[in-house]
Amino acid sequence: MIGALQAFEIVTGTLLVTAILKMNGYSQNAMVVWNPRAVWIRESGWILIGIPILWLAVSLLISNKEERIKSIIISGAVIFIGLLALYTDAIIHAFYRPIPLI
Repeated sequence: MIGALQAFEIVTGTLLVTAILKMNGYSQNAMVVWNPRAVWIRESGWILIGIPILWLAVSLLISNKEERIKSIIISGAVIFIGLLALYTDAIIHAFYRPIPLI
């Protein structure tokens, strides 16, 4: 369940960042300083889908002991919150200067 939430967050966040950058004129000749994290997410965000896959693989390897279940849940939640912070920053701070009005 946590891996599915992470994957959903990555797909949704990448699409949102891409839409926000496009709505604000990214890829046009605009006089804007773009957030490098937002640009990286737009251009290479698909690489992040490897995070839940790796987390699931590691979780399956160490899940044979009951005392490790708590650490699996905590690590999944930490990854989810970290990705949420990354996408929130990229969405809220997509650019640093307002787009000049013509």
